Amino acid sequence: MPNRYPDFGLAPPNGASAKAYSLYGQSVQSDIPLPIRRRTAEFASFDWRFRQARGSTEVTSTMVEAARLRCPDHGNTIAARFQSEDSIWIRNPSAALFRISHDGTNVDVYADEPCDENFLALALISEVSVFLLQMQGVPTLHASAVGTSAGALVFVGPSGQGKSTIAASLLRRGFPLATDDNLPLRLVHGRVLGGPSVPMMKILDDTAQHASVLRTESDCLTWGRKKVVPLDEAQDFVDEAVPVRAVYLLSRYTPESRQPNEISITDIAAQPAINVLLAQTSYGALFLPREVARFLPLYARLVRQVSVRMLAYPDGFEYVDAVCDSILRDVGIA
Repeated sequence: MPNRYPDFGLAPPNGASAKAYSLYGQSVQSDIPLPIRRRTAEFASFDWRFRQARGSTEVTSTMVEAARLRCPDHGNTIAARFQSEDSIWIRNPSAALFRISHDGTNVDVYADEPCDENFLALALISEVSVFLLQMQGVPTLHASAVGTSAGALVFVGPSGQGKSTIAASLLRRGFPLATDDNLPLRLVHGRVLGGPSVPMMKILDDTAQHASVLRTESDCLTWGRKKVVPLDEAQDFVDEAVPVRAVYLLSRYTPESRQPNEISITDIAAQPAINVLLAQTSYGALFLPREVARFLPLYARLVRQVSVRMLAYPDGFEYVDAVCDSILRDVGIA
């Protein structure tokens, strides 16, 4: 049978050898250099392989569209999912066509020409890796989170609500980052654990300056309007899964809209809390309803184990310290 797919050979870029990484608790071999701290120890085997492929990046008639992720603000396509007889395909219109094996272990990367190598690497770290996790039944929240002695404090909410700002401010206080983008959730010995993730922050420049997390400009990449800041110090990052202590749905308001400028934390009932987690599932639009349904038992268990709360607070860096104080008091860390 003739080969119907654009698989014309695999090779590391420019003759370089593939490198080993640890992503989201998975061992990864990648032909494409990834902007994260490399693991120095050798892996006996790999969970995932990212392989550079040569061939067309066009979607063909043998690929049937299954789902599409659009920007909530502008409506443009962020990524589209296609199915073929033996593969799943993710098309990132700004980077590449990714062919994913049905067992979720191999990703063949057909990069656009010309291609921004940094953007390609970040696409592999973000939507492609998260897709692989959730293929394996590991629900992943679009969240920021920090580690504390009480467990992980997780912040969710739509873009612009201040997840990274709060996490960066807590990082400045000495609480290590658990994630600033995607938080895998796993059930271990009856407890829901969050992480590990990737040691980097995607953060606006003014937030980075406020929280003093921007150490060297030359080490930063860009992702849209945000800077991608690597966390190179071991104490700045939680590199293992930790129990989730609390989940906060952020609701940031303009100070003029409320008097006085109050910070409030209120419990969310169980069923609405599950809906919050479903709405904040990373790249959830790329999954079919039956696939998302697999996440419900773990979300229900998480809601039974920890509080999911609404955190309403005023916009403005001058209020962030008070917000952090309120969060720490809420979980008994003063």
